[in-house]
Amino acid sequence: MESRRSFIFIARRYRSSSLYRTGKFQEKYGVDYEDLGCMAYCSEHQMKIYNTVIMDCLTAKYGNKWIEDVRKDVPGVAEYGKGLFKSLTYANDSISTVTISVVFQSIGKAVETRGKDSTIIDRLPCCGKYHSSMEFLYNGISYYIPLCEYLDLDRIVTSNNGQLVEIQIQFYNPKVYKYSKNTIPYPFGVIRQVVT
Repeated sequence: MESRRSFIFIARRYRSSSLYRTGKFQEKYGVDYEDLGCMAYCSEHQMKIYNTVIMDCLTAKYGNKWIEDVRKDVPGVAEYGKGLFKSLTYANDSISTVTISVVFQSIGKAVETRGKDSTIIDRLPCCGKYHSSMEFLYNGISYYIPLCEYLDLDRIVTSNNGQLVEIQIQFYNPKVYKYSKNTIPYPFGVIRQVVT
């Protein structure tokens, strides 16, 4: 975040919101506010997506201290820290594909599934076996999700801890594939692509 000017989007809805003092936040965390005014050139949803990436970078660098100092009218701040994968929409093949920007944390051994769940997971239409998982920060929460076996781990591991990467995850509908809530992660997903 230090190499370029970083900012969080806000959209002034009312004149009084411009009374916030923003300089202290910028000085302390190196992130300024970009006021898009009442005629913003992007939707509030798009602002939330962008802001979440910046907030994850702040969390990776400063922990949760920044949350006390950030403006409360920042799109996405009210939802920050809540679970991401609870309201997935599955396509006709009962798979939900999500592409998100995350803060890379580490690569480690994949979590083993046991019993009936292991048999079900092995039969999923994903990309072969998985032996490694990636830990990443998204929306203020650390996740640990298996990586497809064909991904180049050497290229991924050269990413520094705390670097922003884009990942594509495929989630499998538990109601269709019948794995239990004991499966980790739940719902079960596999990272199919990592762009550093």
